[in-house]
Amino acid sequence: MTEREEAVVYRAGDDHPLVDSAQLLAVRAWLRANNIDPRDVPTSTDLTVVTEPDGKRTIHYHRFVLTPDGHRQISPTQANEVWTEKVTSPCLVVMLFGRPYRWEPGPDDSLILRPAPEAA
Repeated sequence: MTEREEAVVYRAGDDHPLVDSAQLLAVRAWLRANNIDPRDVPTSTDLTVVTEPDGKRTIHYHRFVLTPDGHRQISPTQANEVWTEKVTSPCLVVMLFGRPYRWEPGPDDSLILRPAPEAA
């Protein structure tokens, strides 16, 4: 690999209207496997997996800014919005339940996490 690759992946979080419960469980499991609490990720924010030329993968996303007691903070610039910040986490796990997964097109420009086909 000679250049950086970016792949925008599923919009994560709780109660996304386009996701069935099995899909939501898979996404939550993937986030947790990568040390990301899915409750801290807004449903309106993309997750992007970046693969550097050296093969290192990171996950780029927004998370809620929390108060010291764990509540979501209101944005200092938009009074009716919850405050979020851009963060990057190592992509530790590409596989779920011992299988590789891949992102496929879903409804309304979303992407859906599905098991990769079995090798022949």
